[in-house]
Parts: sequence; C-alpha cells; structure tokens
Amino acid sequence: TVLIKLGIGSDTDLAEVSVPESIPDLESVKILIVDDQPFNLEVATNLLGYTGAAITTAASGEQALELLNTESFDIVLMDIQMPGLSGTEVSRKTRNSTSLNRNVPIIALTAGNTSEGEKDINEAGMNGIVFKPVEKERLYRVISKFLVTQRIQLDSLQSLGDEAFVIRMLNLFEENIRNDLEELKIAFAEQDLNRIQALTHKMIPPCRHLGLYDLVEMLKDMESSGHIRDPADLRKLEHMIHMAIRAVARELTTISLSHG
Repeated sequence: TVLIKLGIGSDTDLAEVSVPESIPDLESVKILIVDDQPFNLEVATNLLGYTGAAITTAASGEQALELLNTESFDIVLMDIQMPGLSGTEVSRKTRNSTSLNRNVPIIALTAGNTSEGEKDINEAGMNGIVFKPVEKERLYRVISKFLVTQRIQLDSLQSLGDEAFVIRMLNLFEENIRNDLEELKIAFAEQDLNRIQALTHKMIPPCRHLGLYDLVEMLKDMESSGHIRDPADLRKLEHMIHMAIRAVARELTTISLSHG
C-alpha cells in the first residue's frame, strides 16, 4: 500500500487538450482504412476518431477486397505497397466489380511522391493521394472533397405534427425510399423511361420535406431527362440515398436517447 498526500487542485491545473481544428463532421459515414502496418492503421484511426466516423480496418489487400465485396463503404483509405495484393490491385479489382463499392472514392496512402507512382494510382482508378506521414489537415481536406454527405432537416415535419408524427414519418421515409430505389434500379436496367420518370417524381417531395436538396436536384435531373447519361449517375444516387437513410437512422436514435 502506498499513501500519497495530494493537494486540492483547480481548473487552472488541468492540462489543455489540443483538439484538431476544422474537423469534418463524418458521423454515420463508413470509412475503410487499409494498411499492413499496425502503426499506420492506428495513426489514421486516431485522426479520424475525432470525426465520429464508423471506421473499419483491414491489414492486407486480400482482407480489404473481401470487405469491399461484402460491405458498403462511403470512402476507402488504401495503402499502396502491401505484400500480396497491393493497393492498386485492390482498386483495379474493385473498379471492375459489380459491388456497391465499385465507384466508392478510394484515396491512396503512400510514402512515395514520384510522378510514376501517381500515374499508377490514377490508372488504378484511385481518386486522390495522401502522403505519409499523414498530416491531419491534408487527410480531412481530401476526405471532405470526395465524400458525399447528407444532412436532414426536421423543421418541416415538426411544423406538421408532434414527435410521434415525426418518428412515424421518418420510418415511413426510410421504408419507402428503399423500395423506390430498388424499383428504380430495375427501371434503369430495363431502360423503362416512363417508369424512371414516375419514380423520381414520386421520390422528390419526401426528400424536399427532409431538406435533402442535393438529392432533390439529382432526382429532378433524372426526372426531366428520363435516363442516365452515365451508369455512375445511378451509383451516385444510390450512395446519396444510403447516406440519407443513415442520417434518418441517426435522428431516430437521437430522439430515442432523448427519452432515456
């Protein structure tokens, strides 16, 4: 047993905790970090821990590819030089796949800075580069550039009813938009232009009620054209809808927690 006599401290004795500035709000965003070096994984995970993102890690290219084929992510941070499957190989395989992550932003993590290396990264279909050692501001800036996020606004619903009404409408929105998206994917596959226009027209008002204006603009564009200019448009829409669904889930959780 050790007894230590301590004085009574005050707030001025507490060490100041340095929190990075300009931290992006990535709550509900799913990020995959891939690196075969545990040290690097811990650094990136710690930097992103401030953002509220849901982080998954992979210690090899093989593990990363398996995750990318089975789970949906919003952005991927990918080490380039790994034993076995390299980061560029994983990126190429993902781009050539039919998974939900086919068009997910993939950011290269590399210690190299040669133009030849950047050429390989671009040819692999990667979207950006963060050089090691990772600088937090550069990391946040690159992620914010490529990440499509959705935030909902409840003012409109709250003006129409009580909290029970808001909860009911959020659940109804989530259920309906999931079903509409699946029907829309079928309509695009069949190039049923009338059905595409009908579905996008139907989806716009609920999204407008929740303040999802970027999603509304994309749906309006699809409604007016009746088709997609590029297959990536549908995948972008799908990504935006999934982000909206997560935002709804977050609001429902917040309401539930407020009632203890």
